[in-house]
Amino acid sequence: MNKSIKYGMIFFLYGTIQCNTTSPIKTVKRKSTVTNTATNTVVSPVISTSLDVAKKAAVVAPVAVLAQKRKIKVTAPVTPPVMPSAAPAKLPAAPAENPQPVQKKSVTKAPVAPVTGSIDSATANSLEQFFAVFPDPSLPQNALLPSLDKAVTQVYQDTLHLPAVIIDPIRKFYAFMQSQVFDKQLSTAQIAITNLESQIAVAMLKKDPLVTKYQSQLAQAKATYETQKKGLDGSIIKLCLESSLWQKYLKSLISSSFDYEKFLLSNIHDEEKQLFSFIPTFEVSYYTDSFIGLRINSEIVRIFLIITESLRNLSIAQSLEWSSITDQSKLYDV
Repeated sequence: MNKSIKYGMIFFLYGTIQCNTTSPIKTVKRKSTVTNTATNTVVSPVISTSLDVAKKAAVVAPVAVLAQKRKIKVTAPVTPPVMPSAAPAKLPAAPAENPQPVQKKSVTKAPVAPVTGSIDSATANSLEQFFAVFPDPSLPQNALLPSLDKAVTQVYQDTLHLPAVIIDPIRKFYAFMQSQVFDKQLSTAQIAITNLESQIAVAMLKKDPLVTKYQSQLAQAKATYETQKKGLDGSIIKLCLESSLWQKYLKSLISSSFDYEKFLLSNIHDEEKQLFSFIPTFEVSYYTDSFIGLRINSEIVRIFLIITESLRNLSIAQSLEWSSITDQSKLYDV
């Protein structure tokens, strides 16, 4: 065995025994290994202990000799690249001595449109087709009387703010109700006008000289009819409420309100059953999204229940036949 290897091993074993038994390690400082390119030897990390220089050399020698004997190329470990440090942030420039005032650009805001209802085009087309057969109040012969027109405008336009696509069919409906009132209240004048128009048509075919007389009588009858129509302005709303068309509508509304009330009550019952499960953790669950949703929905349903009852009571008060029935159970049986 080579003497250098022999003595190196002896020093290595001696140093190892001394490190593990008698010589305590005071401080340890590690440095990266360095390769000596001239001798192709590797310098191990320097260990600061109480050992002498010979003991430290015993640790280095065997590694160098084995590397030369086996022709192992030992290279230094690759040092990780150092990331460039960020450039220091530039400080803002000092303000000028006489800074110019910043002029704010004026922003023109679009006008806020009033909040109104809206329906889709398909529903609007359906309403237009359905009410196409109704009298058009925009025509002079079908115009609403001033008191009725004012009431419709005040309720549906000024209060409910409904769009024109809904108000127009409502006006046609009231124009139809008004025509029903005129047919009942002014039937005599209407019959007289119809008879005179027939006589004029026959006289014109026969070239009867009485055509001029019939035409003057027709003009007088139409004037009388218009005067009678204006006379109904003060009572037109009451007459519309007493019309057979409106009375049938009230009975239908009262009957359907009981079914709708039953549906609302069942909805409230189902929601209360769900809310009952939150009682064990009521203080914590009160602010959860699920509990808040159930509670708000239940309150909304109760509001609809109150509105339904109020609307039914109003309809009962306007009904000529059912207003005398004070017991709701008997009214439900009817």
